[in-house]
Amino acid sequence: MSNQLEPRRTKLTIAQWSVLAGAFLLAAVLYFGFDTRPPSFDRVEAERAGSLKSTDLNGLLRVAKADVGTTDMGEIVALESRLHDVTEGDTVSQLASLEALSGKWYSLGKYGVAAGYAEQIAELRQTATAWNIAGANYVYCLQNEQEDKVKSYCTDRAVSAFETAAAMEPGNADHRINLALVYVENPPEDNPMRGIRMLLSLNEREPDNVNVLGQLGRLAIQTKQFDRAVERLEKAVSLQPQNLRVNCLLAEAYRGTGQTAQAEQFQSRCSALRKDLQNLN
Repeated sequence: MSNQLEPRRTKLTIAQWSVLAGAFLLAAVLYFGFDTRPPSFDRVEAERAGSLKSTDLNGLLRVAKADVGTTDMGEIVALESRLHDVTEGDTVSQLASLEALSGKWYSLGKYGVAAGYAEQIAELRQTATAWNIAGANYVYCLQNEQEDKVKSYCTDRAVSAFETAAAMEPGNADHRINLALVYVENPPEDNPMRGIRMLLSLNEREPDNVNVLGQLGRLAIQTKQFDRAVERLEKAVSLQPQNLRVNCLLAEAYRGTGQTAQAEQFQSRCSALRKDLQNLN
């Protein structure tokens, strides 16, 4: 889940994980005060607000700042000062400062801090797109951090962000796909198959959802269930013949089954589609 909206903080996440192939197709718009939220949003928002994310983010900031050089620290202090000096109610300036801070920390490899600022941006924007972006930032933290405490923090915040997006747009399956893939990436000890079961449930409800089929195919390849992967991915390609990701995955699945001719055919299609995409960019 082609990406039309890829902020620099999340672009690598999408390319590496292929989790958000449809999550950023929405336009980034503000609600301008209108109450468009479904009832389930209030419950998720209350749970999210009750978390300890502020304390956790401050702790991550303290650790991160101890590892930053003088030049970068000067830039960070200037950005923090700019944010502090924003006039109350000046949301545009506040968002600009938060985006600059998130981008700076991302460039320094401090992904948990970058994600924390992305979450603050989502709190201001209150759109499903913004919450997806925050969730994607937390996923990149989860993938790249080594300390268990930080990975747990980023997992919890990614789950919360994607749950919020799903509550705001319950009809958009991409939010549930994102949520399921967080559990796949870092399975709960008491329910290690939770993410897989969520994807299978989504597949039962929406059997023609190419994003779900693609993720199930990818996971089947990882577990060397190549016949199952071919089954899922052939259907995905029949539904979206120009989908780069599923064509490339199908080549890999065919290769795993020993069907060399089919693998070469779809590898050629994969390469051609990738070249077309690069030319567009």
